[in-house]
Amino acid sequence: MRGQETRTAGLGWHLAAFIALFLIFYQKIGALSFYTVAAGLDPSWSAALVHGLERGLLFGTDVVFTGGPLSSLYTRHFSVVTAYPLAVLSLLITVFLARVWSILLVERGSLAIIAMVCLVSWLTVFNSSDSILLFVPLLAGLYGLSGGRSRILLSGAGAFLCGLIILAKFSVFPIALLAMLVLDVKAAVERRLPMHLLLLAAGTASGFVVCGQPLGQLPAFMAASLDVSSGYSSAMSVVTGLSVIDLATWLSITTVFLGAWARALWKGRREHGFWLPFARFIVMAGFLFVSFKAGMVRHDLHALTAWASLSLAVLLSILVIPGLSGAAIRRRMVLAAILVLPGHAMLYYAYRIVPFSGILNMPSAIVSEVKTAAELIMRPSVWLANLEARNKAALAAIKAQTPLPPLDGTVDIIPSAQSAVIANGLAYRPRPTIQEYSTYSPRLIARNRAFFAGESAPDYLIMQPGSIDGRHPASAEGALWPLFFSRYEAVQSSPLGLILKRRATPIADVLAPAIEKTASFGDEVAFPAPDGAWMVSIDIRPTLLGRLVDLVYRPPMTEIAVRYSDGSSGTYRLIPGMAADGMLLSPHVASASDYLIVSTGNADAANLKHATSFTVRTGIKAGLFYDRALAIRFTAVNAAPLRAANQNQFVRDMQAKAGRVIPLLRNNDMRPPTLEPAAEGVFAHAPASLRLPVQPGSTLRLFFGLRDGSWSGGGNTDGVCFIVRSPSAGLAERCLDPVRNQGDRGEQTMDVDVPADVTELRLDTACRAACTWDWSYWGGVEGIAGK
Repeated sequence: MRGQETRTAGLGWHLAAFIALFLIFYQKIGALSFYTVAAGLDPSWSAALVHGLERGLLFGTDVVFTGGPLSSLYTRHFSVVTAYPLAVLSLLITVFLARVWSILLVERGSLAIIAMVCLVSWLTVFNSSDSILLFVPLLAGLYGLSGGRSRILLSGAGAFLCGLIILAKFSVFPIALLAMLVLDVKAAVERRLPMHLLLLAAGTASGFVVCGQPLGQLPAFMAASLDVSSGYSSAMSVVTGLSVIDLATWLSITTVFLGAWARALWKGRREHGFWLPFARFIVMAGFLFVSFKAGMVRHDLHALTAWASLSLAVLLSILVIPGLSGAAIRRRMVLAAILVLPGHAMLYYAYRIVPFSGILNMPSAIVSEVKTAAELIMRPSVWLANLEARNKAALAAIKAQTPLPPLDGTVDIIPSAQSAVIANGLAYRPRPTIQEYSTYSPRLIARNRAFFAGESAPDYLIMQPGSIDGRHPASAEGALWPLFFSRYEAVQSSPLGLILKRRATPIADVLAPAIEKTASFGDEVAFPAPDGAWMVSIDIRPTLLGRLVDLVYRPPMTEIAVRYSDGSSGTYRLIPGMAADGMLLSPHVASASDYLIVSTGNADAANLKHATSFTVRTGIKAGLFYDRALAIRFTAVNAAPLRAANQNQFVRDMQAKAGRVIPLLRNNDMRPPTLEPAAEGVFAHAPASLRLPVQPGSTLRLFFGLRDGSWSGGGNTDGVCFIVRSPSAGLAERCLDPVRNQGDRGEQTMDVDVPADVTELRLDTACRAACTWDWSYWGGVEGIAGK
């Protein structure tokens, strides 16, 4: 009777642990929740991946990105095609995590450990579901290593799930491969059929086919994903103010944790054996390494992944390390609780979210998720229809905020605003890497070059220079600009940049023969000539040590400091894998209007500044991580064929618009970011003042206005006054209030009669009560004949 009571109590605790963990992971993953399309950089690539899947693009050829065809598993981006399957897959992952962990808890843990695991899991801050997805192969591996044949069913299910997860987040692949390999070695030693690697492959292959991808395309997808992964550390690394402290703390705790585990393993090798404990240690170390790379390379809120993984790893170690003393278990429980704190601290530092404030909302969030589950089960068509309706409303909102003109062909976009193209119903046809900053290696650049040079190139291309992480604005697909000059011409403008149309016949001989130079880090390298447009490629070669550092963490960042003819300078992040294929360094192209001027063969226009020299630098001693020698190629852009081929009316109008800004640029020192050249003319954030020499007795037309963002998309300017003054009196004034007056939106004009004794005017922009959203600009000046 007593034994039966014990078994009943065990089953009760097992069920309680399963339900608690299921609800926690169900809420953390958001198993049945999906986000609608949104504007912005990250939502745009998420939308582009879903769009590619729905349109039957081939992943690994047409689409090459960090996410695969099941990317919505972790982005939670809604797709009418994948909503049902991903809801089911998310539930299966949740059940697997709760089931396996509850088994380990009941087998090896006390009531206190069960409570602590549930509490820490509840309090842990996850960066989306990255840590949770990485946790699946870890749990599958450690569970399979903790018992005999009875564990095959669940560990095999974990292997199959890992295969599916790889199609969402490729960073799961290394730890999944390691864990399944170790399990198959164990099976071979025990003279059982090794099946985990086969199940891993079966999961990936079956998921790939279910996504509508040809099975024969799978090797291309895997190879392309490895291409993307291999360049990520060098190109996408970023540091923040607390990165060094955060990194040192994480590494110190992880080293002590793994060191203590290794010590316990060695001390207990006779009592508990060596092979299985060592195998568990290897799987855990691999998990922490992948989590370290996922969280600490791009060291912003990605670091949440590393901290969440470490907290879960410490808890799990209590259940898989044999022979731990009571004191050792208590120390690990305290450490796991402490490791929850950095995640909350990061959220507070980034968004001022009060630590643990989400706890109060979690019960209501779980209730909401349960209601969603009930709707899916009872009325699945209604569940899907509601999601689809919200997504359509979101698309309509993006279109209203960023309207684009209708285009009679396929479209790609260089700035990372793919959501707007999709929302406007254009025939979006992305280049393989989707977004400009992710084209960070020679192989990825070659993929995009082949795309734009081939017959599948889009009919239209929306162009706007600019990038992320302090990179040079001309690095946005910078290596392909000569190809764009040759194959596309500007035909109209849009809120997102110039609209380029594919030419019937490409322009030949866009580039002159290259001029080669050799330099070293820290050398100042002069341009061959002070004028013209110059493509510059810089071959930065990592040393063996540099390659090893790139593999285990990230290499030191490199930068380029450029000096300009007007005495100014700029320093930009330089990605070695991109630099070798080149970008336009002179003149400085930072806006759509700058691009138009250079692409039409007018690089010597007065409103562009030319580079005179540059210096390549690295934060660590040259020669340690990169070869000292730099191979540099200067390639001039031939102006004559570009000028001859770009004579449409839009280009002429835009050139005239650019010409009317020249008097303002020539006679005023720019002071970025509040006073600087811009696509509109001269950005003059109120309050600001400009000088304008004039002809006495002339009549001028002044162009001015407020950027759209000052009154739309959350902008809330209270208005700006544009004032024209002579040395002795005010001549004209116009106040704009676009939030309240629709007629004040867009570019405005006013005519000014210059007095006969005045040779210089002052153009002022003045705030009203507040200046925060006063994004004012002067669009230039032109004389009015006959007045």
